[in-house]
Amino acid sequence: GSGFMISDEGHLITNYHVIERSVRVFVTMFQRREQGYEKRQFKRVKILAIHPLRDIALLQIDKQELKDVKIEHVLIAREQQLNVGDVVFTIGNPLGLERSVTQGIVSSTTRTLGHLRFIQTDTSINPGNSGGPLFNSRGEVVGIVCAGFVFFDGLAFGIPSSELIDFLLNRDAYLFDPAQPQNGVTYLPPPFKTDDENNPNHKPNKADNEK
Repeated sequence: GSGFMISDEGHLITNYHVIERSVRVFVTMFQRREQGYEKRQFKRVKILAIHPLRDIALLQIDKQELKDVKIEHVLIAREQQLNVGDVVFTIGNPLGLERSVTQGIVSSTTRTLGHLRFIQTDTSINPGNSGGPLFNSRGEVVGIVCAGFVFFDGLAFGIPSSELIDFLLNRDAYLFDPAQPQNGVTYLPPPFKTDDENNPNHKPNKADNEK
């Protein structure tokens, strides 16, 4: 799969299905040097939050591994800035071909599949592109690449950036639990009554009111 950095603290986004059934994740990053690109792998990566229905995952590379790495994160665009006919492009690892760039146009910003809304584009997307960024012509992320059809040219989809923003703003509701790695929803313990309160003959006293 692919992914993209969203903060200088090592936070990154990918698709949930890229890390599905995983509790240990490695991340490969390319850094530009004078002599070319340097490939680095990070092995201490935390899964922070997951949204299986919307197919989004938030990860973070351990800060100790990033101590000598300068992060250049992306900018996330607001959804209303994307229109039908706009040029978009993506960078990813289709079929393992690292740092591949493909370009297309937006066919629809409101394509509905299974009650979920997607961006439809003719940008070439293949296995390995999943989780990568869908950029507009200004280099802002307008979506997350999530699906392409191997047997059909010019038919691919992305998750709108508004869904990503909503996920990030409400990430506490989707915190990752290693004990339940497929869940994606955090359940808080329900309120409970004391034994005295469960007794129908119990009469509240001053101490009860002060609790």
